[in-house]
Amino acid sequence: MEIETFNSEWHGIAFSGIVGDGREIRDAGPSFYGAFYNRFLEEGHLDPRWVRATLNLAEWIESTVLRPRAGEQPSRVSVLSLGAGLGIMEETWLRQGYQVSLQECQNSSLRQFVRSHPDASVYIGDARRVEAPSGAFDVIVLSALDYVYDRRGYGALLRETARLLRKGGAAVAVTVTNLSLGRIPRAVAKRALVAVRGDLRARRVVRWGWRRTASEHVRLGSRCGLRVHTIVAFNDDFQATAILRPAIARLLPVGPPKLAVVWSRD
Repeated sequence: MEIETFNSEWHGIAFSGIVGDGREIRDAGPSFYGAFYNRFLEEGHLDPRWVRATLNLAEWIESTVLRPRAGEQPSRVSVLSLGAGLGIMEETWLRQGYQVSLQECQNSSLRQFVRSHPDASVYIGDARRVEAPSGAFDVIVLSALDYVYDRRGYGALLRETARLLRKGGAAVAVTVTNLSLGRIPRAVAKRALVAVRGDLRARRVVRWGWRRTASEHVRLGSRCGLRVHTIVAFNDDFQATAILRPAIARLLPVGPPKLAVVWSRD
């Protein structure tokens, strides 16, 4: 199951008045994100707790997924980060010696990263169509990217992930938009409120994407040749709290704030 979600700000930058391609943006897309990050890099500041949580996640991915494949030679492991944002996690992996490539739908958010790492491999464009050879990467990280796509789009994203992933490789989807039984009534109520108040017409919020149950990750991944290896629950600070069996995690009564779905490609 999945359901539309809406949002009005991120890191203190209101979406109201964000422009892209010369017009206000109603739906989040490349132009919206590019315009948002231009404003954010000029006016905004990162919440220190958010940065710490991001670094916690980077450490967890490195210790749990990257290091077992690298042993004493991180340079042997090629990593692709889809939806890299500001490149915070990816910078830590580069420093540790991994081969790291980044993908984003726009240039703005990676401006500072590219200045610091001019030789880094960066793909700008749709994550569902990355201009890289099949089987090019040992590990692919989907950085809180699933919420951007509806079911059809997310399926296309996972098919591309399977194409890019080497046999025996691992894909990690980090999701912060989990839909549990307890969240469904609230999500439906928010959707109804937005419709009644006309917030979209007033551009106080944007269509931010989709919340989905863990079963969507399991089901769509299996259709694309990705086998769920494990599902990990995190708290708000991205500290792992539990390992969930896929069968149990399909529709959690009360969802943890954050999940990582780890797939393997046999």
